[in-house]
Amino acid sequence: MLNLALVAALLISQAAPAQVAAPAADPMAAKQPEKAAQKRPATQILKDLFPPATGPMTLVVGDAENPLTYRSLVRQYGELTGQFFVVKEGTGGMLGGALNLDRTMTVPVKEVQSVFERLLRHGEFALKPVTTSGARIIELTSLATNARGNLRANSIYLSSDELHLAGQHPALLMTAVVTLPHVDVRQLSNSLRTMITDANTQ
Repeated sequence: MLNLALVAALLISQAAPAQVAAPAADPMAAKQPEKAAQKRPATQILKDLFPPATGPMTLVVGDAENPLTYRSLVRQYGELTGQFFVVKEGTGGMLGGALNLDRTMTVPVKEVQSVFERLLRHGEFALKPVTTSGARIIELTSLATNARGNLRANSIYLSSDELHLAGQHPALLMTAVVTLPHVDVRQLSNSLRTMITDANTQ
């Protein structure tokens, strides 16, 4: 769901100019100035947010004294990357849930970021950047809480040549504006409505 979260789809139709003539009908139109404030390209922002791990990540299964939970996953990831997380009360309780791997897993250095985010996504967690420069701070949010409604405001804007980045960060919400000429806006909107079940995260 978060692999390519197209929160905004700006559809420009040459075949139906009357539909394009009313930009106010696009609920995301007012969001564009806000996204324009993101001066740096997403590639640089993500590089600053997610430094490479300093070593492999080992997720140990079967240790009764140190059970494998989402909290221990986040702690180990933070130790390997220097990343800091803030967690609200509702999400904090969710982090205690067991991470049920069938056996111990060792994640190579180059795959730490990808595996970490995919496991978070599997547990229905999302990452919400608090800062995009300087000290790296990210809020960890459970999609099972009401906090999911605020995620979209902190999404990272992708330009058309940066769409591939969405697939690399499945636990991070991103916004893209896609221009589709020769498309009937109403028909496409009706088709998308059946696919998008949560306007906050898709």
